[in-house]
Amino acid sequence: MKYILPAAHNILDSAWRAVSLRSALAALPLMPLAALHAADGAARFFDLQGNALEANEAAQTYRERSNMAVYLPDPAKSTAAALVVFPGGGYGGHDTPHHVEANARYFVPKGIAVIGVRYRVAQPGIEVTATTVSNALADAQQAVRLVRSRAAEWHLDPKRIGVLGYSAGSHLALTLACHFDGGDANAADPILRQSCRPDFLVALCPWPRKDQVADFPFGPQAPPTFIATAKDDKVAPSEFAVGIAESLRKASVPVDLHLYPSGGHMTFHFDQTTEASHWPEVFLPWLASQQANIPSSKYP
Repeated sequence: MKYILPAAHNILDSAWRAVSLRSALAALPLMPLAALHAADGAARFFDLQGNALEANEAAQTYRERSNMAVYLPDPAKSTAAALVVFPGGGYGGHDTPHHVEANARYFVPKGIAVIGVRYRVAQPGIEVTATTVSNALADAQQAVRLVRSRAAEWHLDPKRIGVLGYSAGSHLALTLACHFDGGDANAADPILRQSCRPDFLVALCPWPRKDQVADFPFGPQAPPTFIATAKDDKVAPSEFAVGIAESLRKASVPVDLHLYPSGGHMTFHFDQTTEASHWPEVFLPWLASQQANIPSSKYP
């Protein structure tokens, strides 16, 4: 099958070439994280106020001090797009290796920045409540604002800041799609002047938690959304993803839904041998197709 693949280092722009996407990407295996660091700069860590952290400090204190790991491509390779990743973990933890580090190995060599967010989660042994989700939402909003505020420094386009969620991280991303604002132009803190609206959204195996589709009041300004799920997912039923897609369509929001026949809840991990583990092969052409819905501030 022929797909449209963006020209090198220009994934989101209009220069295209027709190639066999799967064979092209197969020639680019996941880069070891150490090699990624050497090629594109070691991951940097920040709290959500923008203060630099040491790696061990970020790993040890995230329950009290939410933070992010920032993986940036070489500026010469950058597409100026970013994926702000909300890893899954049932709001009780974060699957950083599968959901952040693996995506950094995949997308950063292709010129897309990856920012993994350690948002607030429930303490061990403590039930996840609406307050847990509310705290995580505040962190997600702040993370998007912070990335947008650093766009010039990090060679990003402030209008191409997307979010990617897995499982509970997808629940968080979808919640953010219903609860964003344009920032406070009068805020003393320059981060708070930024919009927290994602420019696009990726929801993989979206987990409903205890919510119904009606609990997500999408408006027409919700971001273009790419959803993928497996029909045999016992943790995150595919019916929820289908309902979310229909709700977005009713709100006149561009949405692309992909239902995979099998693979279960972990099927979108890159270390799986399932069809769904190749989800970027479908996602990247979709993202490129959204140029009319994701206007760039850097490119005409």
